[in-house]
Amino acid sequence: MAAKKTKKVIKFGKFRWVAASAIFAIIAGMCFIAPPADNQEVFDNNFMAYEDEITQELDMMLATRGAGDENDEARKELQKMRDAMEHYNNKEYLDAIPMFKDYLKENPDAHDVQNIKFYLAVSFLGNKQTEDSKPLLEELVQSTNQELKEDAQWYLSLTYARMEQPDAARDILKELTTSEKYGAKADKILNPAKQNVVFK
Repeated sequence: MAAKKTKKVIKFGKFRWVAASAIFAIIAGMCFIAPPADNQEVFDNNFMAYEDEITQELDMMLATRGAGDENDEARKELQKMRDAMEHYNNKEYLDAIPMFKDYLKENPDAHDVQNIKFYLAVSFLGNKQTEDSKPLLEELVQSTNQELKEDAQWYLSLTYARMEQPDAARDILKELTTSEKYGAKADKILNPAKQNVVFK
């Protein structure tokens, strides 16, 4: 009686699942993972003109100004600033910039000088005049007003990114990771595992 031949069955169960998982991961990576962005892309993905926080106050001040020579002059200055903010809000930075500069020149001791410098700096950035925004923002990050300081830090980090100074930008963003307002944004840029936009 001939010996009965048995077929050997090789089980590939575990191997097959490991291989399939690896292949899927490679395909997913090729389809969904973008290469790291350059510093300009960090700027482009994160720059947004700062929200206008003074027009409402200007409108109230204009509404309460009465007649009289002194009040007329003050009213004119307020109206100029109101017009500048109108251009700013419409992203007409080329028109807003000289108006902000004139106001700062004519009112060096005004209580809102730092705020106007900030809007001027953001206008420079919006108009691609990065070199002009840098000294203003570097001055404003020294402000004792914590909110203004953080706003200036955020835009200064974007300024450095656009100027191809990633180390300087990274240093500021590290400080902002504890900020309630900018912490999440800073963390996303600094951590490539959480977002694909990173400094090279």
